[in-house]
Amino acid sequence: MRNAVEPIIRRAAELMLNFADPAVYSKGRHADFVTEADVAVQDFLLNSLSKAFPEARFLAEEGEGQQLTDAFTFIIDPIDGTTNYFRRRRCSMISIGAVEGKQPVFGAIYDPYRDEMYHAERGKGAFCGDSALHVADVPLERAIIGLGSAPYYSDL
Repeated sequence: MRNAVEPIIRRAAELMLNFADPAVYSKGRHADFVTEADVAVQDFLLNSLSKAFPEARFLAEEGEGQQLTDAFTFIIDPIDGTTNYFRRRRCSMISIGAVEGKQPVFGAIYDPYRDEMYHAERGKGAFCGDSALHVADVPLERAIIGLGSAPYYSDL
């Protein structure tokens, strides 16, 4: 699956980076935005992935009324980190997952600023490019742990 999806994600990233000053719109919740680049990248991904995988269904961040079924489905966040993107923080990725029977079968996250493609496929492991990723054998008190939260719900 990686061989089919990776070139599509890379082309979507070129589109994302070609927007010099994308229009930004509020989605109506606190700190929840969408840009014209999000919409363009998502449209490109939906079009390209549907050609490569005609049997696929889609759940995409900038869509409405979508429901997950047992069918093979791509889950798409066209620009993961939209606020970072339009503020030019260079910390945004294109995120695509695939599920079947509501179980994960594939995932890819591409960082176009670093040209790093992270991907995993059920039964095959996780990778950055061609390098396998492994859990570090480090005690918790020496571990590096990253956490994040979305500020969409101001009461939280």
